[in-house]
Amino acid sequence: MSTYRTKGGSTVTWTPSSALTVPIGTTGKFAQEVTASKWVCRGCHNHEGGEKTQIRGSGSTKWSETGPTEAEAQRHANQCTAR
Repeated sequence: MSTYRTKGGSTVTWTPSSALTVPIGTTGKFAQEVTASKWVCRGCHNHEGGEKTQIRGSGSTKWSETGPTEAEAQRHANQCTAR
């Protein structure tokens, strides 16, 4: 998690993606629950990302980054003038 100060003196918080292996049903199978990266601005209340998806299958299931990058959070912080 990273925090950036905006032009207006507020903050933008960026949180990276996270994956959690969760049990599904009673058959002993597992799924990957993925929360995409997100950023939230306290000044203007703008935000992006954070969607949660579930990928069923074995623990070897590949998943990809679906939320905004840390650079996008920094870009918003450099432009936002809300207090």
